[in-house]
Amino acid sequence: LYLHDLTDKQVNAIIVREAKNPTPLFDQIRENNLADEVRLPFFLRFVIERHNKGISLPSNNAMLYKDWVSLSYQQQREKYTEDVFEEATLMESLMRMALVLQLTGKMQLAKEELVKIVGEDGAKRLIKNDLITDGAEYGFKYNSIKEYLIARSLRIKSLAEVKERVCFRNREEINPVWRN
Repeated sequence: LYLHDLTDKQVNAIIVREAKNPTPLFDQIRENNLADEVRLPFFLRFVIERHNKGISLPSNNAMLYKDWVSLSYQQQREKYTEDVFEEATLMESLMRMALVLQLTGKMQLAKEELVKIVGEDGAKRLIKNDLITDGAEYGFKYNSIKEYLIARSLRIKSLAEVKERVCFRNREEINPVWRN
């Protein structure tokens, strides 16, 4: 299943229809350079819901993704109250899963593979998270969240370490698996 980006006209119509007092929302989207992100239906819904609750938009697209992961954590904690863990633990597990998917060129992993990456408890938590697909194998519902998590995990690496991961061995050429 692939969702096409919305057009600007579609985005504007949805905001006018769904948002309480849409003018300030349009202004925040423009000021925070979030026009590309709100073309994605799930982000548009997320942004409108935040606006309607009186929550200001994140200052950039990286913060929008971070807030989306935080929301998935909060929803998971509310749904599974007996499972106590920190948001940073979920973020680390999500980043590991994203990197393994990218490095292996896979779209999904079996539960056994998740257990190897993040341990039994981590795998159980990932499977329960709203960002992860349901089924016999597990992947990210949206490729953009996987890309954000990969970028987040690479940002703490040195340039040499990043090149080592994304380029062919002994060459400056980027491996096509990393192009996007």
